Amino acid sequence: MAGFAQRPIDAEQYRFSIELNDQNDTIYGKAEIRFRFLYPAQSVNLDLYKTKGGKGMKVTEMKGRGIRAFRREQEQLTVFFSALNGLPMIQ
Repeated sequence: MAGFAQRPIDAEQYRFSIELNDQNDTIYGKAEIRFRFLYPAQSVNLDLYKTKGGKGMKVTEMKGRGIRAFRREQEQLTVFFSALNGLPMIQ
């Protein structure tokens, strides 16, 4: 039986803003996620549906304290941090 890996974050608050465009059947969305770190980590993996045929969830920008980059592979979005709210990074 496969186990679940513990994530280094605890999501505390979500805020979603959605804009619909009837002229081209496009939905624009913005997600704001506030979380705290449970232990030091260099990155966090988030589940995100992959795009198919131009449809699906697409990440165009990430902002936040300590965020230095993000990468998407299939259904995983990995966020990389330079510093973690005063916690040292794991080397």
